[in-house]
Amino acid sequence: MKDLIVPAKLNEGDTVAFISVSGGRAGDKDMISRYLLGKRRFEKIFNVKVVETPNALKGSEYLYEHPEKRAEDLMWALKNDSVKGIVCNQGGDDSYRVFPILIRRSFMVIPTKYFPGPDMWEDSVIALEHESVYGNKSAGLHRLRAFAAAGAFDRAKAVITGPLDKESEETILKVICREVHRPDMVILENVDFIHRTPMTVLPTGALTEINCGVPKIEILEPGVS
Repeated sequence: MKDLIVPAKLNEGDTVAFISVSGGRAGDKDMISRYLLGKRRFEKIFNVKVVETPNALKGSEYLYEHPEKRAEDLMWALKNDSVKGIVCNQGGDDSYRVFPILIRRSFMVIPTKYFPGPDMWEDSVIALEHESVYGNKSAGLHRLRAFAAAGAFDRAKAVITGPLDKESEETILKVICREVHRPDMVILENVDFIHRTPMTVLPTGALTEINCGVPKIEILEPGVS
């Protein structure tokens, strides 16, 4: 496993960039007032200055049609020395259209620093949100098989996931035990890190220990310096 690249912690007075890498809902007419309220609360609670990336509030339709603008925003934020942190206004899988643009423009800091290559799966704990946001069970199966095809489960030590119903549990066991042939894999469910409250932030690359007897998961390294 490669060493964790630990970012500096945020301090009061720092500048934080809000960005719309996937969806542009923050800038839509029916959402902008809620966005601005959230921005004011964020600034007040953490005592930081929030700036929007140049295209962050141009709305859903514009940003859907222009993934290159989302890529430009991410490059702008990462290259801006005054920006000490980045917050995504909205999650979503449409961010996948941004990555090829970053690679084509030789902005290699993204794939090399933040996205794992094959060697990054060695002795790792895979944090998996199995349930499909679309409520489709087959989508969860396809996602697991995509991970399997990429070799993610071959050298990993454990998988952690959120709460599972019986069908989802059977699907994970089917893929990992019968298709990947890893009956030795530790699988810990009901971990508070996905779309639920309370929610734990997982620092990617940090040393982690799982105690199967308790059961318990403990992050042994800080996520910030």
